[in-house]
Amino acid sequence: MVRLIVPLCFLLAISSCTSVGPSEDDKGKRTFGTRLDDGRSARLIKRNLKAAMPEVKDMNIDVHVYNGIALLTGQANVEAIKTKAGDIAAQPRHVTKVYNEIDIAGPTALLSRTNDGVLKTKIKTRMMASRSVASGRIKVVVENGVVFLLGLVTRDEAKSAVEEVRAVYGVQKIVQAFEFIN
Repeated sequence: MVRLIVPLCFLLAISSCTSVGPSEDDKGKRTFGTRLDDGRSARLIKRNLKAAMPEVKDMNIDVHVYNGIALLTGQANVEAIKTKAGDIAAQPRHVTKVYNEIDIAGPTALLSRTNDGVLKTKIKTRMMASRSVASGRIKVVVENGVVFLLGLVTRDEAKSAVEEVRAVYGVQKIVQAFEFIN
């Protein structure tokens, strides 16, 4: 047992010293703190929506935050609720921009939501298989056949991601909410 531990420790020590030259930061990678802020902002927006408008509980409104960009999707009964939801989403200090994509309609059926889940799975699988798409830096949200893409990407990666999404059967529309790092 001891014979195995000493060589493994030696290999570990050598392998940790193998980087040559300065390392570069990945500008497309979110920090752990940013991820926490995004999750906290999304929960805060949802809580504030329900507190300001109790009728929202009966509607299908989803909140997604990625790197300070809030995306509101779903359905609301009246335009006033959509507008008020956009105003509430802009309040948290870590939210820098709001995309209010709430439709004025009744809630979608369970079958439609199931299809959205299947469509999202197809898209994410296709992106992971692609060499030109950094799928880990792209958040995919699907609502009623409409695909929303958020993330920190280069312009070429965004173009490749959109091409991959276009190739998936069932996509009605693609909405890009990317932040470009170049």
